[in-house]
Amino acid sequence: MSGTNPPQQERSRKTLEQLLSAGARLLEERSFADVTVQEIVAEAGSSAGSFYARFDDKSAFLHALQAEMDEQMREQLERVKQFESSSVPIDDVCGFLATGIVGMYEEYRGVARALLTQATSEPELTKKAGDLLIAGSAAWANVVDAPGRSKEEILDELTTAHLVGIAMMEQGLFYQGLARVSGDSTGMGKDGDVTRLARIMRSSMNL
Repeated sequence: MSGTNPPQQERSRKTLEQLLSAGARLLEERSFADVTVQEIVAEAGSSAGSFYARFDDKSAFLHALQAEMDEQMREQLERVKQFESSSVPIDDVCGFLATGIVGMYEEYRGVARALLTQATSEPELTKKAGDLLIAGSAAWANVVDAPGRSKEEILDELTTAHLVGIAMMEQGLFYQGLARVSGDSTGMGKDGDVTRLARIMRSSMNL
């Protein structure tokens, strides 16, 4: 990870986790530009020396937070393997994808917002996530039930749906939630967002 010095001992690893957790908490309420290193270390009960022993600068810190989000995406990708010998209905696939997207953005809401605001100046922040998204779509393309459609067609449709789902959640981060952005008030909370997003993703597909 560019600009990040990996921890060598358990105590150092714990300090790293505390710094990342503190940064994520602060980003729930504040923009990335407004959060300072001093505030991060104070929230973590750490020191500026500990911060700079692990990160070259605040940008490297954001890259580390992004890596945590990527790890969750990898874990979701691993779950697809349980369906390798199955033929999964497309509505169910949309449900699984929506659950993963909503869960990720719920857990990393502030981090996701920071990544979006910094993406124009640091496009590499979102490249890995994009690569993982394509890998996820490819994995689901192997198990989805879509008779008469080629794997390439299925992959294209799933990738489009995935992108639509993420774009909707990203808009929801800035505009008071997915229900307001989508105009669909069916259900509230996480479950409502999953149902809402799955419906949006399914309607974007021609399968």
